[in-house]
Amino acid sequence: MKKYWFNIRYGIRDYFGFSQKESNGFLVLAGLMGLSLFLPLLFTAFVPLARLSPASVRQLDKILASLPPTESLAAQVAKPAEALFAFDPNQVGEVELTQLGFSASLRRSFLRYREKAGGFKRKTQIEKLYGMTPAFYEQIAPYIVLAEASRSTKKYPPRQTKKYPETRDKDKKYEPKLGAAKPKPAPLAPFDINRADTTQLILVRGIGPAYARRIVNYREKLGGFAQIEQVREVYGLSPEAIEALLPYVKLETGIYRSIPVNTADEAILAAHPYLSRNQARAIVNYRQQHGPFGGAEDLAKVKILDAKTLARFLPYCFF
Repeated sequence: MKKYWFNIRYGIRDYFGFSQKESNGFLVLAGLMGLSLFLPLLFTAFVPLARLSPASVRQLDKILASLPPTESLAAQVAKPAEALFAFDPNQVGEVELTQLGFSASLRRSFLRYREKAGGFKRKTQIEKLYGMTPAFYEQIAPYIVLAEASRSTKKYPPRQTKKYPETRDKDKKYEPKLGAAKPKPAPLAPFDINRADTTQLILVRGIGPAYARRIVNYREKLGGFAQIEQVREVYGLSPEAIEALLPYVKLETGIYRSIPVNTADEAILAAHPYLSRNQARAIVNYRQQHGPFGGAEDLAKVKILDAKTLARFLPYCFF
């Protein structure tokens, strides 16, 4: 039994890259979760449920029958009116709204909207009121009368244009000034993406200061671009900005900062964009259990590292 328990712990440590304490905690948590699934079954099996006697049931039925009937939700939202009449929504008062069948909440919504909006101009504004149901709106819609706003008939005097005396001498000949023509900007030459700073990046049309800072910050986290296509991984960089940038960048220098996999701690590994915190912890745990990595073949034995992550991270490693 002890050997079986040891094999389970070792298998969990090897598969997930956990330490001994983490493996023990995982097993305890799994046991508690399994116990919580069976507790309801155990409770119902050993603790009988209380049942009401027939006399108690009859007494409850009498109490329910004595309660006054309550209105349904639809009736509370909009009560049907006995006699509808034509009304102007901009002049009607709360009493008339009650006679038309408006509920209390709908009356408050109607009056509050009219006060804030300065009146109703279209019937659709009433239809969209909070608490207005389609059935109730169809019932009152034929009785809504909106008075047309009277157009202003005030006439304004014609606009007078002020004349200014002409100061230019008509007989004098004016010749254009012959100054030095503004030089055209020189075409932007391709530059090394691993050496460029923000002032050089913003010269590209479509790359502003924010995009330039993101490119430089991402390059520093990587330790340099190994391929130009890695520019597409910069967070928030639009496809248009990427297509505008690619013709002007090249790789003259490669990666300028690598990670010593056999000495780097978890924090250094997790700071790299291609590794998560769990993957960094698994690398450190595997190294502590099996010794230093001899090469890419040993690093591939860390099961939490998939093939894609390994291919992206290997150029930044040295053993």
